[in-house]
Amino acid sequence: IWERAQEIESPHLPKEHGKILFEISQRTPGNCVEIGSWMGRSTALIGSAVRNSGVRLYSIDHWNQIAGGIVKTDKDIWKSWNQTVVDWGLERFVVPLRGLSHEIASGWNFKRHSIGFLFIDGLHSYLETSPLRFPEEWKKEYGMTGWKIGGREVPLDDYAPIFPRGAKLDYDAWAGNIVSGGYLIMHDVNRPEHPGCSKVWREDVVDSKLWTVIIDGDGFGMARKN
Repeated sequence: IWERAQEIESPHLPKEHGKILFEISQRTPGNCVEIGSWMGRSTALIGSAVRNSGVRLYSIDHWNQIAGGIVKTDKDIWKSWNQTVVDWGLERFVVPLRGLSHEIASGWNFKRHSIGFLFIDGLHSYLETSPLRFPEEWKKEYGMTGWKIGGREVPLDDYAPIFPRGAKLDYDAWAGNIVSGGYLIMHDVNRPEHPGCSKVWREDVVDSKLWTVIIDGDGFGMARKN
């Protein structure tokens, strides 16, 4: 499964991390939720793990649909993700939820759809509401060319929506609703280039009595809900 998953673009998910995602998903005591799906490598791994377990994977991502507009890139990320799900035969086991995680959580029935495993790999800032500006490296890496808002084409730098976002929002909206004995994994923690993720991990997980930390590594944190 891992070797096949290499065909899906995701330079930031190494083999050892993917292996843990797969193994934890197989023994989750409830449904799985991933915040940040992008092209679908983590989706394929977790979805493959739950297909025989009786639970589902709920994949949350904006897939370039942000604050009333769609960021145009040289690849259709939303189309690519859906094609990954079809290619892996996971349509009955994976449910896409397109939007911001805290907004989706506000309408979630946690009693009916219990969460046994949460994987947070969304926006890596801590908490911000400033105008959205894309770093130059993102523009180049993803081939960002502009916005599509309604029927209008808008230059990339001419639209800077303001909305709340960050790893703290993802954590606050979902992690407290993980069932006892369930798992939380946060990606890109303990790395100086991602201080937002590291701050959430350290303050809300490592320093909290709510969790038993299992892995506190370079780029990867895993804990079990007490």
